[in-house]
Amino acid sequence: MRYRLTFLRWDGVAPGEVDSAAAAPRGAVWLEPLEYPNTETTGTLTARVFRRGRAMTCRAEDVEAVASLLTLIRQNHPKLVVPADATSISTDTPGIHLRQTMDPVAYDRVLVKIGVNVCAHLFGDAAVRTPAFASARDYARYGTGSVVQLSIEEAKKFTEAFPVLAHHHLLLVATKTPEGEKPGCVMITMQFYGGLTHSYLLAVGDVVPNAADPIFVVVDYEANVIERHTPESFSRFAKRNGATWRPIDLAGGSS
Repeated sequence: MRYRLTFLRWDGVAPGEVDSAAAAPRGAVWLEPLEYPNTETTGTLTARVFRRGRAMTCRAEDVEAVASLLTLIRQNHPKLVVPADATSISTDTPGIHLRQTMDPVAYDRVLVKIGVNVCAHLFGDAAVRTPAFASARDYARYGTGSVVQLSIEEAKKFTEAFPVLAHHHLLLVATKTPEGEKPGCVMITMQFYGGLTHSYLLAVGDVVPNAADPIFVVVDYEANVIERHTPESFSRFAKRNGATWRPIDLAGGSS
């Protein structure tokens, strides 16, 4: 990766020569695109400059706008002060704007990889190296092929069944599909931060024939503790850790 460098001439507002470098130089001003956040699509956006750590960042339409803004600041720097009588303004609808892009394919591949690793931990490395896991392994590692994923509507059924536990992720590994049509298959259901549930079919075949009941894997992401539970022990665990509603024993009935 190389960095594109544009040098600013202080004898005018136009940028100077253009070069590239393998490393970002010290003292450079970073250029970021001037874009509307998702929560605001009207009004006039003006270029702005701010400090992020030790680096200066300028958000503007293009390099020419950066040159004009920095030249204006340089020429009027002594006058750019915050008045002593400036007052703060509060709002009933505060917001935080994040400039992040979402890649749904990469997101699914990461979750499938987590699922395969969890199965390796539960059933051993040899289990996930079998042909039954081949599609999940190739999808997670190379992005080739696909895996079966439950719809949002089906996933919600699992979300409503799980209790909300503070500081915990919940992963449910079942050795058959919810309909019971494919015994021996491995499906993992994940719920992070008490949010939506994601379910993926990781293996097709009689991979773990002796694991009939679902396996609950609970991750305390603050204490860095991972625990494995049966449906019965998970029910007791949820009650001890302040579940916000009564957990449902997916092996058969409410607990």
